[in-house]
Amino acid sequence: MKQQKKLLPAAGIGTAAGTLIIILLMLVISLIITKTKSFNVEIITPAAVICGCVGSFAGGYISARIRRSSGMLSGIVSAAAILFLMLCAGVIAGSLPTVTMLLRAAAMLLSGALGGIIAVNCAR
Repeated sequence: MKQQKKLLPAAGIGTAAGTLIIILLMLVISLIITKTKSFNVEIITPAAVICGCVGSFAGGYISARIRRSSGMLSGIVSAAAILFLMLCAGVIAGSLPTVTMLLRAAAMLLSGALGGIIAVNCAR
């Protein structure tokens, strides 16, 4: 029987990768907004949610792929860590948690779990 890798190191790598993906996606979106010179405030929240979900999915996928088991747990732990980092960044920037943050949290946790499940069920 193969030895399973520990949860926290795998989740740490998935969290780092997911956070990097979120940062890169946000940079691309900000570049697009500045180049088009048409700024619509209503696009910021959906863009942040989509970036968070894509990053959480990728983090969950990577952490579960490293661990090779317990995909849902690996994905949720990785997504929760990313969510915690985003919450800390928001509090440092002066933003307080709101109801929309709960919806964003639910979407990110589900995305991370889905990424972990898909990673475990993929054939190598």
